[in-house]
Amino acid sequence: MKFVKLLIDGLKRILAKPVVQKEPITADMLLKIVDKFGQGENLMHIRMCAMLLVAYAGFFRYDELSNLRLCDVIIFTSHVKFFINKSKNDQYREGAWVVVAASGKETCPVGMLQKYINLAELDLSAEDFLFKPVLFRKSKQVYQIKKGKLSYSRCREILHFALKEIQVDPKRYGLHSLRSGGVSAAAALGVPDRLLKKHGRWKTDVSKDRYVKEELANQLQVSSSLGL
Repeated sequence: MKFVKLLIDGLKRILAKPVVQKEPITADMLLKIVDKFGQGENLMHIRMCAMLLVAYAGFFRYDELSNLRLCDVIIFTSHVKFFINKSKNDQYREGAWVVVAASGKETCPVGMLQKYINLAELDLSAEDFLFKPVLFRKSKQVYQIKKGKLSYSRCREILHFALKEIQVDPKRYGLHSLRSGGVSAAAALGVPDRLLKKHGRWKTDVSKDRYVKEELANQLQVSSSLGL
């Protein structure tokens, strides 16, 4: 039995394919997307900008973002609060509040979310999904909000479309790139691990660290501190 187990473990190592992690989205990319699509009143474009900014700032997974309902959102002047009914690591289904600050910049997730809500004429007391499908009816030249939520493939298409439009190769990025981009930027600025874990709904440092991409300068600190 021990031989068989060793044989199976050996075959797994031989046949295993390395996990290719997607690159993190950066704030500079989001700024370019907002510059290109966030200034007008095209509902699809404003929804796209709001969705990307919220996902980045809130460290949202796809399932958390897509399941947000209008009644889960409370907007204040200085911030917005999102209630996550259930999360990947929320085994007891207690839910969690995610707080995202307003910046006043053109990439402000709170401002862009408010613009999307106003443009789509959404009611924050409703139980409909926050980010819903949008159709453009050419015959009437109007946008129509549909019921339901955005699928994983549709959200990925939206992200890839935005990246292509700013001349970035979309193959290097996935929906998790928004989550990893947000936490990597916050970690680089010295935000304490305790706050990062709470904001991103991580239970352990190990799971959080998988998402953090260290900048070269930070990586070099290790060997440069050895006194060689």
